Amino acid sequence: MFFPHIHYNYHKSGEPVLSYKKNDGVNLRDANNNKTPIKAKPVYTTYKTLGHHKAPTGTNRTQHKKILEKAEDLANALTRSSASRTDAKRFYNTIYRPAVEYTLAQSFLTT
Repeated sequence: MFFPHIHYNYHKSGEPVLSYKKNDGVNLRDANNNKTPIKAKPVYTTYKTLGHHKAPTGTNRTQHKKILEKAEDLANALTRSSASRTDAKRFYNTIYRPAVEYTLAQSFLTT
């Protein structure tokens, strides 16, 4: 993703607010001098990168919703299975936790 001219302005309270200057993108040139246009992604649009739903100027509701959906889907799959306690514990440690926790380090979820 390409975000041109992103910077932060700050309120008197010290809270950062993302600002940017609109740009239509860039043109990359190959060895034969042919242009390939790369469109800029608006900072007001949520986008998915490496499994994360980023919303630079948003509230991260999309990421919260996706984490919750994944947690519920995996929990429902486990409860419908005939897994033993040992298998359930293994599923929890090897599938459920990594799938749910993976994006948390890169998320800015609010309470």
